[in-house]
Amino acid sequence: MNTEDFWSLAESFGRAQIKAYIELDVDRRAMRIKTFSPVRLRYLTQFLYGKKRRVTDTRQLSALSRVLGSKEAARRLERGATLDEAGLYIESKQETLGHLVSQLEKLLHKINVLSPGKEESAKILKVTEEFKRKLRI
Repeated sequence: MNTEDFWSLAESFGRAQIKAYIELDVDRRAMRIKTFSPVRLRYLTQFLYGKKRRVTDTRQLSALSRVLGSKEAARRLERGATLDEAGLYIESKQETLGHLVSQLEKLLHKINVLSPGKEESAKILKVTEEFKRKLRI
């Protein structure tokens, strides 16, 4: 374990949604922990230090906090989803799809700006057709 790992745990306790997730209650005067969820603390330590780490950098703690603030997203993370996969369940399906479609439009615009050649265009078309088939449109 390196110094960064230590700070990940210490910093996570300062995040309101992570504290709520592990049900952490601290007596500030006595500087003692009153209660916490051992099961959820175990999950948190697995997300930070386990074999299938979800957080490898303190900069990812904001994303972890948002995920753990959502019951469905947290449940997905607990069941093995990556941080990105679990993040899809923070908002409603409609909101998440709206954001993803917007990102896709921006990505397609960037591709268009690069003026892809015939080969690249064919590959892009193949990918979009495959995606269309998967959507069953």
